[in-house]
Amino acid sequence: METLSVPAVKKTDVEEFTSSIEKQLTSASPAERDEAVSLQAPDSEDVKPQAHRSEVVGTLPGWVLSLRAYTVALKNLENIPREKKEQHLSRILAGWSKLILYACIVFKNVIEKRRLQIGDLNLELDFPAKLDARFLRMFFLMIPVYTSDVMRRDLGSQKLSLQLKNDGLAKSLSDQFLQTSVYADLKLPEYINRLKAFQKKSSGSHIFLEILLLKMREIFLRLGLQDNEQLPFLALAAEISADIKGLEGEERTQEIHRYTNELRRLGHVNKLRDMQ
Repeated sequence: METLSVPAVKKTDVEEFTSSIEKQLTSASPAERDEAVSLQAPDSEDVKPQAHRSEVVGTLPGWVLSLRAYTVALKNLENIPREKKEQHLSRILAGWSKLILYACIVFKNVIEKRRLQIGDLNLELDFPAKLDARFLRMFFLMIPVYTSDVMRRDLGSQKLSLQLKNDGLAKSLSDQFLQTSVYADLKLPEYINRLKAFQKKSSGSHIFLEILLLKMREIFLRLGLQDNEQLPFLALAAEISADIKGLEGEERTQEIHRYTNELRRLGHVNKLRDMQ
C-alpha cells in the first residue's frame, strides 16, 4: 500500500484538499453531520432470507466473507486468553490490510484498462476520455477510510481496548492505520494521542497523512467533538495539514497557528449560529 502510486496533483490541489477538510471540521452543524452520516451505509441491516441465492463468482468474495466472519467471531469471543486475542487480532489486521491493497490494485487496473473482470464476467467501462486527477486521487484515498469503517462495524468493541492499544500487533503501516482507526472510532481513552502517534509513524508517507486527515474528518462528521476534545483534535489536524503541504521550520509553525486559529474561529462562529 505504501508503495502504490496515485495520480499526481498540483500544489494548489493539495491546498484545496486541506482547506476543504479545514472547513468541514468546523462548518458542519449537527443537522449537516446527521445528513452526511445518513448517506453512509447503516451500522446494521435487517437480515432477510433470499428466495434465490446468487452464484458467487471467483474466490475473492468468499475470502472477504470469511474475513468478516473471522472478525465478528473475535469480537464475540470473551473467554479466550489475552495472548490468543492478540494473535487473532494481528491476523485480522493483516487480512483487512490485504483487502485494502487488493481494492487499490483493482481500482488502479480498472482506471488504466477501463475494464473490470469478475470471474467469467467481463465489464467494459465507459469512462470519459480524460479523468479528473483530483477525483481519482480522492477516490483512491477513500478506499482505506471506507475499509476501516466496515472493519469497525465488524470488530468495534470496547472489550478489545487492551489489544487495540498493543503496538506490537501491527506489522505494516496499513495494519497500524486500521488498528488506530478502530480505536479512534470507538473514542477509547486518549484516542487523540493514538492518532498523533500514527501521524508520527506515517511522517514519511504522504499518502497515509492524507488518509489520516480524511479519517479524522469522517470521525468528526459521524461523532462530533466534545468541548475537551476540540482543541487537541483540531491542533492535530493543523499539524497534519502542514505536513501534507511539506512545510518545515518557522513556515510550518506559522501554518499550524494559522490553521488552528481559523478552525477555532469557525467553531466559535458556528456556536453563535446554533445559539440564535
